[in-house]
Amino acid sequence: MPPLPRLDELRASGIPTFSDEDFEESISNLNRRRRLFLALVRSDGWSWKEIVYPFD
Repeated sequence: MPPLPRLDELRASGIPTFSDEDFEESISNLNRRRRLFLALVRSDGWSWKEIVYPFD
């Protein structure tokens, strides 16, 4: 499954976020969708890294 976004990087930039606990609870409802998205990315020949960092 794709890694979760890193909230500490957003916070360091001054962007307000939910608490880590609230974020993890809300994202847990999306696990099936996230696994499906990763499967679609891989079936099309891409890696998750290529999606997240397209210019590396």
